[in-house]
Amino acid sequence: MFTGIIISSPLVGTMYGIGEMDKPEFQAESHQKEKIVEKVYRREEDNSSKTTEEVVREYFSDIPMLVEVSRCESTFRHYLEGGNVLKGLVNGSDIGVMQINEYYHGRRAKELGYDIYTLEGNMAYARYLYKKQGLQPWRASYPCWKAAYYGNELASK
Repeated sequence: MFTGIIISSPLVGTMYGIGEMDKPEFQAESHQKEKIVEKVYRREEDNSSKTTEEVVREYFSDIPMLVEVSRCESTFRHYLEGGNVLKGLVNGSDIGVMQINEYYHGRRAKELGYDIYTLEGNMAYARYLYKKQGLQPWRASYPCWKAAYYGNELASK
């Protein structure tokens, strides 16, 4: 069981075509990212742990905009002090570090085997959403992450 601190935030990206998630390279990438999360939570033997922010930054190291989204959406928090999962202030259906809306995405997340109430499942489903829809699911927090988005766009040209 993980014994570290937990924190959260939001990001934006490009659109991907239908069927992208079924490609072997994406499945291998997802498996590799799951291993990172697993490794972070299995560090009890050396009594070290990572903050939620560190976990998010490592997990989304290949998609820095999702790190920014997490920062904006949840300030890198997944759990509250009492251990309850963070829910949105404006919309109580927004869950966890990536503020995944349970009303719109809960059923699909469950079908794919993601538990958005866990940090791992929340980030994994956010990666899935990003691959399918880019940053569209986090448009509401665009004013917060837009500078990072345009900075990344300019840096990639």
